[in-house]
Amino acid sequence: MAPDRPPGCLAFFLRLLRPATPILPSMPPVAVVTRVIALPVQPAAPAHPPPAGLPAENLAACRVRPNFMSRGEGEFFHALHQATEGRYVICPKVGLGDLFYVDVADEGWHTRRRFSQKHVDFLLCDPLDLKPVLGIELDDRSHRRPERMARDQVKNEVFAAAGLPLLRIPMRAAFTKTDIAAQIAGKLSEIPAPLQPASAPGPLEAAAAPGAPLCPRCGIPMVQKVAQRGPQPGGTFYGCRNYPACWQTRPLQ
Repeated sequence: MAPDRPPGCLAFFLRLLRPATPILPSMPPVAVVTRVIALPVQPAAPAHPPPAGLPAENLAACRVRPNFMSRGEGEFFHALHQATEGRYVICPKVGLGDLFYVDVADEGWHTRRRFSQKHVDFLLCDPLDLKPVLGIELDDRSHRRPERMARDQVKNEVFAAAGLPLLRIPMRAAFTKTDIAAQIAGKLSEIPAPLQPASAPGPLEAAAAPGAPLCPRCGIPMVQKVAQRGPQPGGTFYGCRNYPACWQTRPLQ
């Protein structure tokens, strides 16, 4: 048997290139624990969602005001009722958004927004057709504050622009029907008498003939008109010259 010879250079380089294999200690087996998390199940969205309404807790807290008007406003209302003697319908706390509108198609929304959330304390209306006649504001000490003066200025401007008179009465401890009636008469006397239309009647109208009835609403002589539709087209009748603002008609005698 040949004696062992020392390893050569080739064996030395092969030993350097061979990766070393680490010797790991024996590890005990590891138990794998799996945790299952239950996710909440989302309910399916309804085909038609319910309409949005007021919260239930807010609805349960709604109450009727025990006093619709303040004490001073209530006392003035009774005095106003005696002063007008049934000549007008008295409407308290009327919103200006229901009373006025802006006759501009797309440019008046910002003007309407300025006054639509405000109201007038009292509004006198014609008992026949509820046409507004006079607005009344009670001014107490709060109207001396700058912010209230600005609000009052907006009211004054919209009433004046629409041609509806506004009477401002200072708040006081007591009111008399004589004083209120005098102030109402003085304010209404400032309104010019209604002017008849300056333009001539249209082709389907005739000039007001002697003996023509007066319009029960406008107090001006009516004119003869020709019906364009209705049960008797082509027939003649009396109509108000302020049409379409006034729809009053009378049959021919």
